[in-house]
Amino acid sequence: MGCGGVPVRIRREPFSREQLSTDCQPGGHRPGGTPLPGLSEVVSREPETEESSPASGQPLAARDLLHGFWDSYCDGLLVVDKRGAICASNPRAEEMFGYRPGEMEGLGVEVLLASEGRFQHETVRNEYMRSPRARHMGSGFEAVGVRSDGSEMRVDISLSPFESQGQPFVVATIQDIGPRKLAEDSLRDHAERQASLAAVSEELVAASLDPDAVLEVVTGAVVDELINRIADGGVVLLLSDDAQTLEPITLTYRDADAGEAYRKLLDEHPCRTGGDGPIAVAIRELTTVTLADDEQHLILDSADPAYRFGFERYPLSALVCVPLVNAGRAIGVIVMVRFSPGPPFDRAEIAYLESISSKISLALDNAKLHVRVTSANDELAWRATHDALTGSTDRRLFLEQTQTALDRLGRHPSWSVAVLFMDVDRLKSVNDTYGHAAGDELLKVVASRVRKVTRPGDIVGRFGGDEFLVLLDELDDPVDAVRIVERIRSALAADAFIAGRRFTTTVSIGVAFAGAAGNSAQELLHHADAAMYQAKQQGRDRYEIYNREVHSPAPSAFPSTA
Repeated sequence: MGCGGVPVRIRREPFSREQLSTDCQPGGHRPGGTPLPGLSEVVSREPETEESSPASGQPLAARDLLHGFWDSYCDGLLVVDKRGAICASNPRAEEMFGYRPGEMEGLGVEVLLASEGRFQHETVRNEYMRSPRARHMGSGFEAVGVRSDGSEMRVDISLSPFESQGQPFVVATIQDIGPRKLAEDSLRDHAERQASLAAVSEELVAASLDPDAVLEVVTGAVVDELINRIADGGVVLLLSDDAQTLEPITLTYRDADAGEAYRKLLDEHPCRTGGDGPIAVAIRELTTVTLADDEQHLILDSADPAYRFGFERYPLSALVCVPLVNAGRAIGVIVMVRFSPGPPFDRAEIAYLESISSKISLALDNAKLHVRVTSANDELAWRATHDALTGSTDRRLFLEQTQTALDRLGRHPSWSVAVLFMDVDRLKSVNDTYGHAAGDELLKVVASRVRKVTRPGDIVGRFGGDEFLVLLDELDDPVDAVRIVERIRSALAADAFIAGRRFTTTVSIGVAFAGAAGNSAQELLHHADAAMYQAKQQGRDRYEIYNREVHSPAPSAFPSTA
């Protein structure tokens, strides 16, 4: 078959000297009558020269070297003329592109390229033929080749120009780089996933002291990374406290309609761990569950509608459920899906998802542990500074807070600070008549009612026994302290029912202002105590405001009266 009138043909039979110097088409000459040497003569101008074969010691003709090289070369070889017509193809090229022997000759070389690159290649080829030069494999010219059946492959091409009878030709060496590219893509994906895991780990570690922060990372960066990298949609569900249902903490889908359909489905039919769908299996068996498109009936036939995912409308190509496991038990599950058409999740993607899952599980566990430890420490600190019976601030902390309030007065001279010293009237008779349990309940009622009628920033403390303290800080007017005292007396005057009995409670209250006590918290409490003692002496169920000219210190430092 000719190549624009200038054929170059690889012959399997011996060449005669006449054949080496004439055209291979009928007529034997190029237009104009100029003979074209055979390909053997292009390679060697002395075809009769013989060499010794290292293996046999027998002489080896140059044409045999050429034939052996051409037939056995591991990459595809094409000889192309200046107009892009294929003049010769070796067996590997024919195998690579799916053609029978000799079938490629005469075809335009662009036929072997994907349609989107053909026009561009023709332009590049014409430019190249104006100044042909050797171009080596790996120099950057990669293309998408098309086999005879229409399938595509990635190829790398090197070019070696030569002339025959003054006409330019090019030997194109074609290498199928698909397997190499797959390996490179795999390595690149692996590197990107490792970098992604490192980034996710860093964010989870930074947030690992706060469960809410961990969940924020999971619902934000982690899920977005998974959706962008391997899936069309996904949801993260955590096991509820009763371990019977799964609650979604985040739901993300590229298709907004599918995401909304699934969200509504979860609202109407919460996922249950006792179902028969893939999520329930992953939770119960602590194992990754995958489903391909040919297994969709396992979802659609599930008894639990929550496991159907609404995919009658949005058919799947793949689904994977990876449990979140900690200390040998499931705490949740990550579900990722691909919609049709699309490939199933491969082993590398599942391994990546499982790595993400383990990091989320560990971060959540660390955060919960931190919360438990912090809560325990806070409780210990609270117990060390508060009265266990009434929950009121203890004496030591109350004195510290009072001193802090007094120290602020220098920066805010318009403010006033007051301390109320309260004694529950006749508590001893309650204890003697009804028992200490009834007295304790009455003390709890007193503390609770006082907290309800004081301001949010006020501090209620228990001094001991039947005595309570109230710190009134940042008072704009001393009259405000008197108003609070009246609210306390009114609140405590209401009947209290304890163990089916009605109790009426009154208190004696002493009030001391910082202006009369200087800057000492201890002294301020002394004066409030002295005023309270005076109120009890005056008949109980009343209050007295400390006045240095009127009140004398109480009989003892901090008396307990009944």
